[in-house]
Amino acid sequence: MNRPFYFMSNSLLELVIITVSCINMIHAQPVNTANGWTWVSPYPYGGNFNTVEVVSPSIIIAGGNYGTIMRSTDSGISWNQSDTPQNFTDPVTHIEFFSDGLNGMAAGGGRLLVTSDGGQIWDFTDDLNGKSFQSYSGEPLLEFQNSGTDLTLNSVFFIDETTGWAAGEDGIILSTRNGGTTWANQLSGINETILDIQFVDDKVGWAAGIFGTILRTVDGGADWVKQASGITNLLFDSHFIDRNTGWVVGVNQKILKTTDGGITWNRQSASTSNRNLQAVYFIDELH
Repeated sequence: MNRPFYFMSNSLLELVIITVSCINMIHAQPVNTANGWTWVSPYPYGGNFNTVEVVSPSIIIAGGNYGTIMRSTDSGISWNQSDTPQNFTDPVTHIEFFSDGLNGMAAGGGRLLVTSDGGQIWDFTDDLNGKSFQSYSGEPLLEFQNSGTDLTLNSVFFIDETTGWAAGEDGIILSTRNGGTTWANQLSGINETILDIQFVDDKVGWAAGIFGTILRTVDGGADWVKQASGITNLLFDSHFIDRNTGWVVGVNQKILKTTDGGITWNRQSASTSNRNLQAVYFIDELH
């Protein structure tokens, strides 16, 4: 789907597009686990991964600690490590790619990395006001937007170029209907910090966060209803493939799945030892 990416840093939303490509081939070691999950960890990197982006059924991008960005072109069987600045050692917390499979961005430690050569070389963008990022057609790719809040925003999601939501500290949820030109506060009804927000259309969406918090809306965020997750663990990420089926993941390898829109949540086990799961993505109900 062709859509803009909105990177969120505290109260600023930054519109950026970048790309990645990688070097230094290494091999993953798939391990079959219970309940249909397979552990495919990019070796020899042994640190935590914080974000994953599925560019296509075969191309997967993962960002981890110590400035690590990995890329697979064979659905995770083997991985390449990207070339990032030597003095970039912050955790990579978000990676986003666009429909061309080339342009995208990586964010971590309050800094942005961008590439314009297919991802072979990543550069800092510390002085964003002096930078100009354009697509191959010459259209601008970078735009600063003010959300109107001083609270930290942890997640942002757009279903198209105009309609999106951002969420974060103290249960704050913001929405926009004009591509981020203006943002309106929505009443989440909670004070718990939200770490992830996702929608499947302009009406139905979920938010997840600390203490096992899961919220659902069926009216675009005008009303949010708390759902019973059955756990009190921190939940990092969620992914829904339709209005009924979705997953959330969190600390201590917690995986929850719903097939009824979140009325009930069932636990799944990855059997990978007691690891934190910080990102989840499905292309269909089985994969």
